[in-house]
Amino acid sequence: MPSIVIDITGRCNLKCFHCYASSYRRIQPSAGQIRRIIQLLPRGVDVIFMGGEPLMRKELLEFAELASRYQHCVTVVTNATLIDNASALKLVESGVNHFQCSLDGPSPEVNDAVRGNKSFERAVKGILALDDVIRDVDGLSICITVNSINFAAIQETLAFLSDQGIYANIILERTINSGSAVSNDHLIPSDRQWIHASEQLCGSWLKWPRLAKMSMMGTPRFINWLEQTYSVVLNEAAYRCPVVEGGVLGRIFPDGKLFSCGQRDILEEARDSGLLLEEGQFALDILERPHSLDCMCESSKKLLSLQMGPSKHPLCEECEHRNICSSCPALNMMGYTSPPNVCLLIDELEGTTHNFSEQYIPLGNHENKGDELSIQKGVYWKELRDGGVLVFNPADKTELALSPESARVWRDIFSGCLVEAIKRKNTDSRTPLETSFFVESIIGALERCGILNDGRECAGCN
Repeated sequence: MPSIVIDITGRCNLKCFHCYASSYRRIQPSAGQIRRIIQLLPRGVDVIFMGGEPLMRKELLEFAELASRYQHCVTVVTNATLIDNASALKLVESGVNHFQCSLDGPSPEVNDAVRGNKSFERAVKGILALDDVIRDVDGLSICITVNSINFAAIQETLAFLSDQGIYANIILERTINSGSAVSNDHLIPSDRQWIHASEQLCGSWLKWPRLAKMSMMGTPRFINWLEQTYSVVLNEAAYRCPVVEGGVLGRIFPDGKLFSCGQRDILEEARDSGLLLEEGQFALDILERPHSLDCMCESSKKLLSLQMGPSKHPLCEECEHRNICSSCPALNMMGYTSPPNVCLLIDELEGTTHNFSEQYIPLGNHENKGDELSIQKGVYWKELRDGGVLVFNPADKTELALSPESARVWRDIFSGCLVEAIKRKNTDSRTPLETSFFVESIIGALERCGILNDGRECAGCN
């Protein structure tokens, strides 16, 4: 489903030195406006509450309950410092499906250098409180914003989260030259620092069984290089304009104005130049008029789609990914293009790797013995909070989510005890034939995803 971001406040309890949203600190829409916006949105839209810090609004629980009542999937993007055990439970009970929490280092020394004194301690407390009450397998994401201070501590941050026993997805973002970062530009990481941080994420990824999915933005060439070099799967990582792809309906800023995305300055410049004339209207004015939101989205999508394409750098013209790669079409529209510096640096890195995973061997790299089922080389899997597993095959970038019951079969397959597994499962409510069919269906799904080799024979399933 498409999503819409609602900045329910510009206020925040922190003053992060790299915050891109710092210019809206004293602004927020009224509770009545937010209620009305939620009521007018198309049913089933993913609603993302952002800020500022959403928990600065005492009405957040009410907003989440209302959005859930209108069949919206609800996400809260938070610094987690205002969350304790009681509030975490109330948030989940109010209907929040997913939380994205920020943590920028493995220790106070690293994190607090950009987020402020004691922010690490409070954020970790909040994240742990959420982890205790979340039930959805995709209910928690940790966002690490890479800067010039923490770029070398990504692996340590992942290790810290793993040591805490947290189930989460990981998002890697890059500090951009906006908001507070404009006056603190020393925090903006260089391209080499960004690459190093990305390599730490991908290179050590197999070591953390409870960290399930990872995502980051980048050109297809950069993403492919990371996936092929470190044999991992990056989820929804290569750059695509979410407006053109139809993935977002827009972002409502704290002053109540609706833009197609978070690139407000550029979209305003385009509007003032006679382009994208629908941008920057008050959200309620648009939503109150039937089909007006659809018209705005289609108008912006049509104009921006004409600007899709890679940077006009010679390397782009020769790149095999040029037909699927795109820089921001709004930036292209206004003439802001930049050479793909990260892609240029990849040429220097070809054939080089940093081994961050010395102590972990992917499942498919184990030597197959006897008549055990053969697992494709490079396959790895992650534990989910409900007891299920997520199996990844980097060879064709596929993933397969297995329920807790199916996951037990998967573990039995890997341990080479499939016959015993069937005998053991025959003690449940299934007949032997039903159990055999169930196991075969799991194996068939694994084969279709390229996780198991073809041509295997298993007498236990006959």
